[in-house]
Amino acid sequence: MIFKPTTEQNAIVERAKQGTPFKISAFAGAAKTSTLVMVADEMMHDSLYLAYNKRMAVEEKEKFPTLFFFILS
Repeated sequence: MIFKPTTEQNAIVERAKQGTPFKISAFAGAAKTSTLVMVADEMMHDSLYLAYNKRMAVEEKEKFPTLFFFILS
């Protein structure tokens, strides 16, 4: 599925490219995973994804095959 990123998603991708830590708050259904996929596609270095349960880690590993995963339970 191809879609046009929102202004907010583009801003997040650009901020991520700067390489400095930042935090984003978003509600359920706010396209957080889609935004993270966009960020991962643009990044040229290793990243870390924290999952709070195994089910989430398994699902996300399919979307982000090159990331390091840690599961917090």
